[in-house]
Amino acid sequence: MRTVVCGNNSDVIVRVSLILGVSKPFIKRKRHIDTMRRYFSPASVVRGVLTGGLLSVIVLLAACGPVTNVRTGTTEEIWEVRRQRLQQLEHWELKGRIGFVSEHESGSASLYWKQDGDVYQLKIVAPLGMGSLVVSGNENGVTLQSSEGELLYADDAQTLIWQRTGWIIPMGSLCYWILGLPVNGEQFQLDQDGRVEHIQNPPWRVDYQRYQRVGEHELPRKLQLNGPGVKIKLLIRDWRILQE
Repeated sequence: MRTVVCGNNSDVIVRVSLILGVSKPFIKRKRHIDTMRRYFSPASVVRGVLTGGLLSVIVLLAACGPVTNVRTGTTEEIWEVRRQRLQQLEHWELKGRIGFVSEHESGSASLYWKQDGDVYQLKIVAPLGMGSLVVSGNENGVTLQSSEGELLYADDAQTLIWQRTGWIIPMGSLCYWILGLPVNGEQFQLDQDGRVEHIQNPPWRVDYQRYQRVGEHELPRKLQLNGPGVKIKLLIRDWRILQE
């Protein structure tokens, strides 16, 4: 037996049994040091840092990725913001299809509508096989011109369209409904995203079946009007917001 003092600390005494001049504790300690050197070598440290850094970047990117359909505030608060923005839309145009079904007849036509403040132009092509017609209106009245050259005048567009085609279309309200905007005093219901889902204005009911993104707005793509003995379907394929 032999006593060996390790280091400069005289309080720590290690008794080592020497066999063939090499101590077993010393061999174990050497193996431990070799293991530590292997795991904490510069290359291992670099690999650990890179691996940890990569995982951190992945987590950070996942946390900071784009978030869609984020709703802030109540449904009514979202609607109030949407309503104010829709009321500012006074210059726009659309292209789509209109379908009309009643007890006695049905048909469909291409639709073009341009709104420029109080001035508007509505073009319906091939309603019920009757060619096309163009309805133009402003604060002074409304005119209708058919593809045969017929020219009609009236105070409102609904009367003119009914006289020429037999279609009952509530034009006075449709210029608001087509934007997803109720007329003052109308009863309406909102969906979970703060958009109008139904409008009730007897004898008319408007059901919004689909919306579409148009710039910073969500505007109707598909809606249906149910009125006194009639059903009107609108499919809007192209919206454009115009500059004033």
